[in-house]
Amino acid sequence: MEIQIEMLRLYFPGARNFSSYETNCCLYPRNRAPQGIPVKEGPRASSISSCTDMHYQISDSSNAKQDRSINNKRGASRSEQMDVVHDDRESINEEEEDRISKLPDDIVHCILSFLDIRYAIQTSALSKKWKHVWTSMPHLNLNNRTFDTFPQFSKFVKHALSHRNHHREVYAVKLSFAGTTTKFATVMRRIVNYAYAHNVRHLTMIWSNSDGLYHRKFPQCCFSSLTLKHLTLAIDKICRYGGCVPIPSWDFPALETLNLRNMQLSDGRGTGDKSLTFFSKCVNLKHITLHKCSMNHLDVFNVCAPQLSYLTIEDPIDGGYKPNLAWDFQALETLKLSNMQLNYVSCHLLSNCVNLKDLTLHGCSMYDGMDAFNICAPQLSNLTITHPYVFPKVFNVVVPQLKNLTASVNTTTYRYHGINFLQLSTEGLNSLEKVNLHMSRSMHELEIYVPQLLNLFQKLYSAKFLILDLYIIQIRQGQ
Repeated sequence: MEIQIEMLRLYFPGARNFSSYETNCCLYPRNRAPQGIPVKEGPRASSISSCTDMHYQISDSSNAKQDRSINNKRGASRSEQMDVVHDDRESINEEEEDRISKLPDDIVHCILSFLDIRYAIQTSALSKKWKHVWTSMPHLNLNNRTFDTFPQFSKFVKHALSHRNHHREVYAVKLSFAGTTTKFATVMRRIVNYAYAHNVRHLTMIWSNSDGLYHRKFPQCCFSSLTLKHLTLAIDKICRYGGCVPIPSWDFPALETLNLRNMQLSDGRGTGDKSLTFFSKCVNLKHITLHKCSMNHLDVFNVCAPQLSYLTIEDPIDGGYKPNLAWDFQALETLKLSNMQLNYVSCHLLSNCVNLKDLTLHGCSMYDGMDAFNICAPQLSNLTITHPYVFPKVFNVVVPQLKNLTASVNTTTYRYHGINFLQLSTEGLNSLEKVNLHMSRSMHELEIYVPQLLNLFQKLYSAKFLILDLYIIQIRQGQ
């Protein structure tokens, strides 16, 4: 057996005299080198027997001799040149520990925060220094799917929380779990109550819904904390009813960021109340994201968040929010609506958002026959209207500070009955700097849109930069 190696570089940082050796060589098993090939053993080469089952000898080539002559010119002794094996079977000295162990605890905790706490605890077996590192971790990641059975997970949670340093606050908790509400209610309460008692700032709970049919109800204890600033609740698979969260009973005076995914918003009492006020006890709420949430049993969706500056509503489960949206966001600066159905009431919502600067309407549709959709926002600077399903007869855009406009000029699918092209009624767009227009592929000939397109260009004459996609350019070339 022969192993060809172009360059062999050996470092032994544990040795007192740090040395390296480079050579072009072939490695052969001991006493098996082909005849006629000179074989030289490095000093103390027998020590390799303590490290490996197969012993190798180094056969120098002509390049290795050249390397030795260069080293001789530098005044290196032969013993230093061939010191490729350090005969030291003891462990590395305490002062020469690995670099991670020398890092400050805060950085070590940051590294361990990416691990499940089960694996973070296992680092206690590395050395005496690591024995108690995990007990003061401010980030706790727990996932029952890393255990074979639920009783094992429950026992582990009880052990981990009881042995943690109770004098250290908890900064963030991420809980990922799968199973029924009945099974996890006790463990969930234990984890959440511990986190709230230790002033947690970030809480993320991701529930895996394997059956995809029944909603998951989060315990009431999850919705009251004096210190929590960021909350994420999610069902990681789409189900028929989503996760049930009793929002009106929430009490989060410090909460700033809320992310809900695949949730059913309700009163939590089953009273069938058709008009609810949400987030009234979350006075510091600034950022809300609702993804695949449902509230189709409500008539009025009233959001009370006086400091809200960022709101995103994406892909509602029921295909569009049926309730009327009662918004009064004086501080709102960014609003993103995706795949929603907008009605007569919602078209007047923006008049209450006097500080709105960024508005995105993606994949939204207006009821057939809607005469106008009004966008009146005195501070709006960025407007995006993309991939609509149905247009109103006219978009009334009254935004004197508008600088950037991005829009789809036609609907994603051609409708024989309805408005298929963007009709803008603009007033005083003197601040307009950049316009980005693109056209969706249509079943009809694109030439039918030429008159509307020319009319649109005339209304956007004040723009300094105009960006057109290829479909629009093809229309112009065909004229």
